[in-house]
Amino acid sequence: MQWQADTIQAVVFTAPFGSAREASAVWADLFPGDTPDGYQRNPASPNLQSSASGERLGYAVSVSTQVGHIAINLNQVFRQLPGLISSPSGPPRIEDVPAATQLLVDLAKRISLESDPVRIAVVIDLGATINGELKASLFQDSLPGVPFPEGATDPSFSFNAPTRFARAAWLVMNRVCTWSTGQFGFVAGNAQGMQAGLPMTMSNYIGCKVDVNTAPGQIVPRALSQPIFDELRDEALAIVRDQLRRFA
Repeated sequence: MQWQADTIQAVVFTAPFGSAREASAVWADLFPGDTPDGYQRNPASPNLQSSASGERLGYAVSVSTQVGHIAINLNQVFRQLPGLISSPSGPPRIEDVPAATQLLVDLAKRISLESDPVRIAVVIDLGATINGELKASLFQDSLPGVPFPEGATDPSFSFNAPTRFARAAWLVMNRVCTWSTGQFGFVAGNAQGMQAGLPMTMSNYIGCKVDVNTAPGQIVPRALSQPIFDELRDEALAIVRDQLRRFA
């Protein structure tokens, strides 16, 4: 299976009872001297939510913050000229997952230097559009040896395989993996000269979500946050590459 990424995310968890950093301030740390293309703030929310977004470095970058939580997301930029139409191939996905993950972790390291992280995480959400029935056999390369019943459809499979960090053996690394199937709707817009309100394109997909993080209840030493991010990145990409074989 040739996986591509729907979303790649890095998360910095901070003290849950501390003050929330504005997304615009986090954006300024990521892109000094730059302002986001879009910004929203919800002062009425109890956890002080805010978000900032824009097209930078060849990706759609978004930052969301709230008390105890800073997340950075990378998505593929969609362009189709002269008009935007519903795509039968589904939403745009990131093809070079290792390069995008490296870029994202480099950005997240800047945030970890400006924050006091309690936990950190790297999440890679993979997907592939499927034409036809969602059979368990679609996962035969990713999940060798998993005994799905013959002819099974709409399969799902998940687990957490904790391990230890090489740089900090007292810290537990969660490796949460989920393989699943489903259906998505995607509307890119309307082509020029065509009637507005094109119907949504519905497509089947298979997905693999890799969530590699420091386990709750542990404090990540600030001095180790950057090498810990490197280990999370390397482990997440190894799972993306090897799938279930990573745990053999």
